[in-house]
Amino acid sequence: MFPETQSLASTSLPKLALAAVLALALLHLSFSLSHHSRSTSLSAPQLPQPTDGGYIHGALLLLAASSTGIAFSMILVNRRSESLDGFVQLSKMFGIGVLLSTAWIHLLPSAFEQFSNPSLDPYWKEYGTNHVGLFALIATFIVQRIEFSAKSAMSQLNGRLDARTSIQMESGDAPCEETPLIAPATSSSYPGNKEVTVVLLEIGILFHSAIMGVTLGVSPSDAFSKLIVPICFHQLFEGMALGVLVGGLNVSKSHKRVLWGLYPIATPIAVGIGAAIRSIYNPDSPAIILAQGILEALSAGILFYNTYVELMSEEVVHSLKFHTYSQGFKQVCFLAMYLGAASMAIVGIWV
Repeated sequence: MFPETQSLASTSLPKLALAAVLALALLHLSFSLSHHSRSTSLSAPQLPQPTDGGYIHGALLLLAASSTGIAFSMILVNRRSESLDGFVQLSKMFGIGVLLSTAWIHLLPSAFEQFSNPSLDPYWKEYGTNHVGLFALIATFIVQRIEFSAKSAMSQLNGRLDARTSIQMESGDAPCEETPLIAPATSSSYPGNKEVTVVLLEIGILFHSAIMGVTLGVSPSDAFSKLIVPICFHQLFEGMALGVLVGGLNVSKSHKRVLWGLYPIATPIAVGIGAAIRSIYNPDSPAIILAQGILEALSAGILFYNTYVELMSEEVVHSLKFHTYSQGFKQVCFLAMYLGAASMAIVGIWV
């Protein structure tokens, strides 16, 4: 790989990862500000809350479940060999199913529920649940524009490298081997595009994890006890899906560790924040309802676009490697995808 390519990856990925962290921080800050600003006019319902030890243990369970899913993927990717290629492919297909089910069953219905809440201000009630489709559509346009900009930047960089290679050939200093930065025209993917796709997916998942964690942290004791186990399974499956995708990126191990490390800590931190503000939390606050609805709709749009347009298209429809598999193995791959979707659909009974 050219040094310019490594430089581009080393600068873009940390920035995107930092953007995800900052977005989470702003989300939590907006929650706190909303609670404080409305505490004088709206009083939070007094519900029984889990003890401090209860939510601490719950946060540790979520950390363990998320870390287990990521660790499984890390071990699988780091020990990858020809004999494990089939299992890696099955894991990717399982992950695609998990992500699709997360968008369809966990994010989209919740966003509709928020925008149909009678506590919303009249301005938001006028357009109602149509806001869900609007914000999901906006998210897909934003993601598409980011990917287009990334491809354009890579194309320009490739043009500069081609010019440099031509000069080197004329001077007799051309390298013996050349690795093209941009894939041939017959390829359906571009180097760097997959990295952008996975980072954007993780940002959407982190938004979802933050909302889920804060909601769990402010839940009464009975709801907290019922939700903690299915949410742990949710984090386990989602961690496995995300970890396999991160492991397949063409970036340094340090960048992979950053992306792997953000996911396990997001929900436990959000649970702690929710527990800290539960005494002033008002679930009927229009600001809170609106923030959750918008972020869940945006996250659903991100997952829809990247999973259908990028992951499923790249790993199945336009993948030359996938079409070389036997018919039997292809059916097993599809079964793995359906099982991934089914697993998150079952978790959706409780979460």
